[in-house]
Amino acid sequence: MVDPSLAPRAGSRRRRGVTFTETLITAALLGLVLVVVALGIHSVQGDLKHRQVWDLLATLDKALTAYHEATGTWPFPPATQPADTEPNHLPSKDDPAESSRRVIAALADVPASREILDTIPMILRVPPEGAELGKWGTVRDAWGRPLRCLTARSRVAIEWQAVAANHGKPIFISAGVDGQFTFRDGVADADNLRSDQMPR
Repeated sequence: MVDPSLAPRAGSRRRRGVTFTETLITAALLGLVLVVVALGIHSVQGDLKHRQVWDLLATLDKALTAYHEATGTWPFPPATQPADTEPNHLPSKDDPAESSRRVIAALADVPASREILDTIPMILRVPPEGAELGKWGTVRDAWGRPLRCLTARSRVAIEWQAVAANHGKPIFISAGVDGQFTFRDGVADADNLRSDQMPR
C-alpha cells in the first residue's frame, strides 16, 4: 500500500530543474545584451569625443575672432616646409603640432583671445617643454593628438586656398579617429574635423 502522505496532491505541479538547453539560451541572451551594451557605450564615447573636439575647435575659432578684433590681423606662423609633392595631402614631414603651437602662442599673447583660450580644459592643454603650469604651448584633441593649423602663409596651395576661402582666418584641424590628416579639393576627409566646417 502507498503511503498517502507521499502521493502527489491534487492540483499541485511537480517541480523540475533547469535544463541544459535553457541554461545555454539564457547565457546566449545575456551575452547578446552585454554586446549591445558594450557597442552602445563605445558609440556614446565616440560621440562624446567628437563633441569635445567640436567644442575645442569652436573655442579656438572664437579666440581667433577675438584676436582679429583686438589686432586687426590674423596670427600667421612662418611657413617652414617646402611645397608638398602630393597636393592632395597635408605635408607629412610637418609636425602637426608646430603650426598650431605658433598660432596658439600668438593667441595667448593678446588678452582678449587669451581669456577665451583659458576656458579650454586642462586635460586638452600641452604646455611647452620646461614651462611652468599655466603657460600656453598647444592643445590636443580628444584622441590625444595635436591639432594642425592652416594659415595663409602655408606654401601648399590647397592649404592657403582653404584659408583664403575662410576669409584669411586660420583653420584648426583635428585628424579625427584614424589620426590621418588628409585634404582633397579643399574638403577634409570624412573623419577630419575642421574649425571652418563646424556643425551649426
